[in-house]
Amino acid sequence: MDFFLILILRGGRNSLGTASVFQVFIKWCVGGIRPHFYSVCKPNVKGYELGRGYTGLMVDKSICTGNSWDVDDSLESFPSGHSTCVFAVKNHLFIIFFVVFFN
Repeated sequence: MDFFLILILRGGRNSLGTASVFQVFIKWCVGGIRPHFYSVCKPNVKGYELGRGYTGLMVDKSICTGNSWDVDDSLESFPSGHSTCVFAVKNHLFIIFFVVFFN
């Protein structure tokens, strides 16, 4: 029984670590704006055409006057850390229980 507990705990730790690495990579590649993006960006729209999308509100970060670190952080909303954690733990437990009960 101790073997299975160690297997679950170590594997859970490894799956969470791997999922976190993939989550950061996906956030960096895919991104998506957070709800507070416009308050962090503080866009300077004078002399620029309207952006793209619905009512011209989609802008890129070149017109942002806010802190660049905060702007970059507000562009990383997908996927959430909670959903990544649940996905990793669910998959790990599925594999463990499949091996234990169906092997």
